[in-house]
Amino acid sequence: MRTHIDLDDAVAAAWRSFRFDLADRLAQLERGETVTVAQSTVEFPEGPHGVIRFSVTGARRVRATVVTSDLHTTEECRLEQIAVLRELGWRQLRGGTVVLESGRRGVDALATAVESTLRRVWEVLHPTFLADSTISAPPSEPEISIGVVPMDQAHLQHLVLAAIERITGTEVDVDADGDIWVPGVIGSWIRADADSPTVVMVSCLVDRVADPDTAARHIASRANTAGGVTLLLVDDRVIATMTLGATVFHEHNLASALSAWLDFLADGGVAIRAALSDHRHAQPDTNAQFEADPDRLPEALMALIQLDQDGPLTPSEVAQICGHHRGDILEFIRLCEIEEISWRTNAERADESGDAEEAAACRHEQHAWAATVTVLRQALRLVVLPPGRPSGERRPTSH
Repeated sequence: MRTHIDLDDAVAAAWRSFRFDLADRLAQLERGETVTVAQSTVEFPEGPHGVIRFSVTGARRVRATVVTSDLHTTEECRLEQIAVLRELGWRQLRGGTVVLESGRRGVDALATAVESTLRRVWEVLHPTFLADSTISAPPSEPEISIGVVPMDQAHLQHLVLAAIERITGTEVDVDADGDIWVPGVIGSWIRADADSPTVVMVSCLVDRVADPDTAARHIASRANTAGGVTLLLVDDRVIATMTLGATVFHEHNLASALSAWLDFLADGGVAIRAALSDHRHAQPDTNAQFEADPDRLPEALMALIQLDQDGPLTPSEVAQICGHHRGDILEFIRLCEIEEISWRTNAERADESGDAEEAAACRHEQHAWAATVTVLRQALRLVVLPPGRPSGERRPTSH
């Protein structure tokens, strides 16, 4: 019996050493470098083997990537492996990759998740069954970014979609026309322009201004301070747009423009909305309610959560619960995303402290909030783009 305990202790110690070593490497990983952890081919040379590659994203996050071609060759087993990956927090992207990310401070939790992945997905019993980890250094000469000349609007839209998924590390929402929804404090759309090789970002900052003359003066006063963002007063709405020339498409240019756009929406966009919105027609400030009492969510959102416990709600039902009010739905999406991030952070902290039960409970909550975000976005699409509405009226444009 004692020998069995010693063996278990030795295996646990070996995996602990693996986690510490991997976390140290990931904490020092730089843009352009990669770390590869791979299952040894000595014992079983045939068939696919587990390979996990680590890199640093444009947002400076550490990303682990698994290519689905490295999973089991039979469909049933591969689906089981993907289910385990999702359970462990991995996210499947278009193009046959599955990713898991963390910030620099979360590399210990990332290393723990990688250990679980190796043991549960590829049944690696001990770190000795792994090949030596490899680290590729960045090129000694500056890396030259190769641009792509879009063939047409559809090609440019495909490039933008793939780039945003790589930048964010998550699968994004795309409507029937291929336009990309970007959530945030203020949501927005990204599309490839139909008439020129240009990427267009557009958002409705104010759905109804209190006074058009005041709004016009306010917009004029910000003309030179919007950092490449154009502000337009269209009827009683304030529209913000930003364009990126893409005669030759470079992903890092899109990443830079997207960062500037989101910074504007979170700062200037919020200020413009607060200054110009017609509060006489607005719904109660759910953001103020949430910040004043973080334990009490808006009543409509609480009702949605309670009713969802009896079974999944349809997007139409969610829209009805939210009063078909676009502003409320956008706010509920924001609040649910805050909850999702909070529970994910709690799960990572529980992983770091070794509390597997708490981590699992936190991830259950995280996934529940993520599901709520998804159905809210579907409801938003019904409200903003009701069936039968002419496509030209479907969302704000700069025309």
